[in-house]
Amino acid sequence: ERVVLQRKRGVILIDSIPPGANILVDGKLQLDSEKKGMLTPAKLRLLFGVNKLTLKLKNYYDHSENISIDERDHGTKTIELEPLPGKLVVRVPSKHISSRVYINGSSVGTMDGKIAKRFNVPANKTLQIYIKDGLAISKEKSVTLEPAGTKNLTFDKLKVPEHPGLNFGLGLEYDSFSM
Repeated sequence: ERVVLQRKRGVILIDSIPPGANILVDGKLQLDSEKKGMLTPAKLRLLFGVNKLTLKLKNYYDHSENISIDERDHGTKTIELEPLPGKLVVRVPSKHISSRVYINGSSVGTMDGKIAKRFNVPANKTLQIYIKDGLAISKEKSVTLEPAGTKNLTFDKLKVPEHPGLNFGLGLEYDSFSM
């Protein structure tokens, strides 16, 4: 009589932030009972051993890692997906084409002699943006971009502050009584 041996399997719940990612194991899309691609969160029954897990979600970088299955219940594995950067198009008046662009207080580059320029910026984060040209500075504007999203930001006016920085001077005074 012949005995059929079955390889052991372990159960693992795969979740992602955000949810809704396609799940691939060893390069193959995982299908549900209706032959549709499984999306996170989903429970998988994987063969014991090392499996290459890949999550794919539109506007996010693909995430791949090896997972080792060596027991029947592996609980939950949650993976935070990294969003693709957003594209911020900054526009300035023609007299300010040499302005520097600042995001969250740090310079990210200049306008390179153009009235419009695109910058790749982190998605899903609130960014404080302003431009500076010599002593002239714009008001700060706040934006949040979706992953792989695009926003236009126009700076119409730059102002020179009334008291830019510190003023240093040396004065000399004469009076007729101390001579």
